[in-house]
Amino acid sequence: MKPEFDFDMVGKRLPYSVPEGFFEASSRRALEAVERHRRRRRLRTVLLAPVGIAAAAAVALGLFLSTPDVNPVAGEADQYTAIDRFVGSLSDQEVLELDKALSTDYFLSENVF
Repeated sequence: MKPEFDFDMVGKRLPYSVPEGFFEASSRRALEAVERHRRRRRLRTVLLAPVGIAAAAAVALGLFLSTPDVNPVAGEADQYTAIDRFVGSLSDQEVLELDKALSTDYFLSENVF
């Protein structure tokens, strides 16, 4: 069995020691690491911002070029043909109901403007 430890034998001497300049060096290393991180982040922003802008422009251009040209004059004949087929397929009663509904619709009325 160990004898009881006597704290008076230790005295006021600290049991641990650190190398000379340890705390100053650790502060310096931490500040250098932060500065490296800031530089990398700044470089990443400077390099990736134009890439992002170019990608957005490419997408916008692709969407612009992929939309079909809408020529209302050329599509009128097809539009009226489809409407004529639809109305032609209705019974007389359905045509009267459609006429009544369209004549009371405020937005389709000719007297709006």
